[in-house]
Amino acid sequence: MCAPCEMIVAGYYDTGTKHVTICENRLGNRRAALERTLTHELIHAYDDAFGLRGQKPPLVWTDCRQRACTEIRAAALSGDCSYSAEVARGHFSPINYHQSCVRRRAALSLSMQKECKGRKEADRCVDAVFDECFANHEPFD
Repeated sequence: MCAPCEMIVAGYYDTGTKHVTICENRLGNRRAALERTLTHELIHAYDDAFGLRGQKPPLVWTDCRQRACTEIRAAALSGDCSYSAEVARGHFSPINYHQSCVRRRAALSLSMQKECKGRKEADRCVDAVFDECFANHEPFD
């Protein structure tokens, strides 16, 4: 669905309705941002429908580690952390920029969830599952 959003996000996956919403008032007229956002949210939908590796669906959205895993995967696989996107955000680093971006963006997204109790807990959860989830490229394997 494409609709105006009050939240300051480009899009979101609603775990209750199983719908992806693209926030038309947050993207402007940028095709690349639309494609990244849609891919990011569809990865969440995929993880919800099929579960994470080694776990049966559905994803437990209140479990911060499972949520961290889907955020890591979405940031890593959607283009959120492309080199050009990182430079545009002012994060210029030729060394490990992709992994650093994925960690930062996953923790930021996770920290906004009430179940995950802020940035410190979000960082801890992301660190706990990072290697396994970063290596999971489904459904692109």
